[in-house]
Amino acid sequence: MSDTICHTPSQSAISTVVPYDSARLVAAVNTAHDRLGAAVMLNLLLDERELSGRNEDQIKRCLGEDADELIRNYREARAALAGRLKERVRAGRDAAGVQLGAMLREAGLSSAGEPQLLATQGGGMIQARVVGVSSARQQEDGSVWGFLRLETSRNSFEEKEFTYQGGKLVVRNEPDLI
Repeated sequence: MSDTICHTPSQSAISTVVPYDSARLVAAVNTAHDRLGAAVMLNLLLDERELSGRNEDQIKRCLGEDADELIRNYREARAALAGRLKERVRAGRDAAGVQLGAMLREAGLSSAGEPQLLATQGGGMIQARVVGVSSARQQEDGSVWGFLRLETSRNSFEEKEFTYQGGKLVVRNEPDLI
């Protein structure tokens, strides 16, 4: 499988206009993670390295007279599995992007992908471009806590903890240990 399934949501997915729903954001992020995990497991299971001619000949001898057809069917099924999984991973990632865009708009931030000022827990501001949401959990108080993928400077990406509640997005920019 290509590594394109690991990319962040497309800007068209993030900019799709839908109302923000914290439960949908959490569900979409979890679905995207589950699908990406399934893609990794499938890659490990199928071990997409091609067979050498010698190994393929050995397999054909073992399978007997229908070997060519069986191998062709296997390869077609493997390609169909990989294609379908890529499609499902992309759809899950895009659904998370739609909810991320809705959350950003509700917070008064742009979902167009340009750098913007984000409030920090310490009362400061950082300038960053929101690239994606890595994880999200619904808290008992109704807020959402998780990690955003931010581009803090050109081609420099960081995962930052965030909380979102009542239209206010706050990122944690403080070190873990003081």
